[in-house]
Amino acid sequence: DYLDALKVVYYVVKADGQYRKAEKEVITQYVKILVRDARITSEMIDAALQTVDIPTIHAFKLAVGRITKGGQIDPSLLNKCCKEIVATQGAVHSSEQDALDYIERKIAEQSVLMTSGNPKNGLPRRQAPHND
Repeated sequence: DYLDALKVVYYVVKADGQYRKAEKEVITQYVKILVRDARITSEMIDAALQTVDIPTIHAFKLAVGRITKGGQIDPSLLNKCCKEIVATQGAVHSSEQDALDYIERKIAEQSVLMTSGNPKNGLPRRQAPHND
């Protein structure tokens, strides 16, 4: 159920080519909240990520799109997790920044669509014709 979220965090983690213990801890805390299960361990996260290929940029973008449109996963919580992953290091790799920027942009776009009336395409809802 949460494969897209795993793809996104895994892409961000691997954007700089490394996967550090501090990043694993951030992901573990995020997944505990996501699945509402405090029993999640970093070993479980490792096992889950081993079943997922490192996402391509295309797979990452598709996963972000499904999350921002789907409503099952809170995109702002995912965004916070990704920012915390990047913050575990002193420097931000350009690929990490690009990923963070993309997530922010997709969240903002979906927010505009939701507030403009029609969550499917962003166009105002059509009113039924009045038969007077």
